[in-house]
Amino acid sequence: MTQHHSESAPSDGHAPAAATPPEAAASPATPPARRRGKRRGKGGAARTTPVEASTPAAGASNSQPRPLHPLLERLASDYPALFGAQPLPLKRGIFNDLLQAHPDIAQEELKQALAQHTRSTRYLQSMASGQPRHDLASQAVEPVAVEHGFHALVEIFQRRQQHGRATAERQAQARDWLLRRLQQHIHAANLDTQAYQEAVQVRHPTVQAILAEALQQADARNARDEALAHIFESSQTSVEAFAEMYGLNLQEARRVARRASSAPAASPSDTSGTQGE
Repeated sequence: MTQHHSESAPSDGHAPAAATPPEAAASPATPPARRRGKRRGKGGAARTTPVEASTPAAGASNSQPRPLHPLLERLASDYPALFGAQPLPLKRGIFNDLLQAHPDIAQEELKQALAQHTRSTRYLQSMASGQPRHDLASQAVEPVAVEHGFHALVEIFQRRQQHGRATAERQAQARDWLLRRLQQHIHAANLDTQAYQEAVQVRHPTVQAILAEALQQADARNARDEALAHIFESSQTSVEAFAEMYGLNLQEARRVARRASSAPAASPSDTSGTQGE
């Protein structure tokens, strides 16, 4: 499967290849060196690596995942929040930051390690979680772009569809999962549906159909919330009473209340037309 995290070269000077996440900033992806994924501790005992091997690409055998790149064990030890079992999204340009922090690491080794890490399912889940990108100090530095979060969701969806020759039931479950996650992602993006659609630029026919359904539902939800916001504004009731009155849960009612409070106030000229007559 083709990886969807493509982006033009970032401004920090390194040029990622097409279909390579901007975090990795790697040249065209090459398979990681097939070296052992464990180190020997004292006494020769095997020490378990702190991070798991990445999910194989679509079409590859699901029974033989690629061995973990040895450098990822070191990175997980040095930066557990970034390369551990539940990694945070990496800032764009992290490749150069790591080279500067660790001049002993070979560029090609780092490219291979980052390529494997950023294509792992657990990292894609992190990219789709809504969390911001982080630097080597684990400080949030920038949001994940809408299109990057979207394509992470699509990649996970496609892996779910193709995992172990998924049955029709699993295919349907994967579709329902993507629809639900897209609805959440569209809402969190704080964009109108047209702007969201323009940002993600999807070509896959199945994903296009699911996205169209999610956008249609988002438009319907926005229209409903807009109508309820006008009603709430004129009702002069509490959020709790409004929720009970219209069969909403408190989260929905609070969302409506926030929408009502953020609506622009009426212009003075709209209410002063009869004054002085």
